[in-house]
Amino acid sequence: MFHLSPLSFSASLRTLIEVLELFQNDPRIAAVDASHVSLSHAGQPLCVTKYNGQLTVRCSGRARHLFLALLDELDGTYFRPAGQRREAWQIRRAHWKLLYSLFDLATRPLYLFSYDQVKQANADAGGRGLDLRELLEAECQRRFGFGYALRGVSRDRAVVALVDVSGAMVTGTIDAVGADALELSEHPSDLPRRPENVTARRVVPFTAVAALRTI
Repeated sequence: MFHLSPLSFSASLRTLIEVLELFQNDPRIAAVDASHVSLSHAGQPLCVTKYNGQLTVRCSGRARHLFLALLDELDGTYFRPAGQRREAWQIRRAHWKLLYSLFDLATRPLYLFSYDQVKQANADAGGRGLDLRELLEAECQRRFGFGYALRGVSRDRAVVALVDVSGAMVTGTIDAVGADALELSEHPSDLPRRPENVTARRVVPFTAVAALRTI
């Protein structure tokens, strides 16, 4: 459990990704100085700092291992507690969103790690450097399968933004998930999925999906 005590309120959160979500999205602490925030885990204080004006946490260690530890913690808390894998329908939408948030953070390594940690990670990975998103995709595929996560989103009827490998983005609702593709009804993100709002339907192979997040 992570215990957070900024100026005006306190909170206990089960995973570090939830702490980072709070830091990025809670207006109560957006303007709080890092020196006024106390964060601890298992009785040990953690280093809170700011990067580009946002509160974040710095931990010692290798970036690759620390990043996988974020996924391990999320996996063990909400997806496979006590080693027992939950079905997609048993997992709350808020917890799926935490996993998608981790994909977003994978594109922002300097928010998660110091410059020296990122530099060392790139050196360890060789000429092409460390790609956290590629690492996360491989781990999620190994642990859950891509379709496993998508079925949770489809069940919740959540509106998603999907970016394909060409860079094009569409918004809509996932109607069905197959073994290697999803069916998407496109509609504006601010409108519900009703027949009069659907502008197109498409089948998207998993291999064509570059990024996907709920809105």
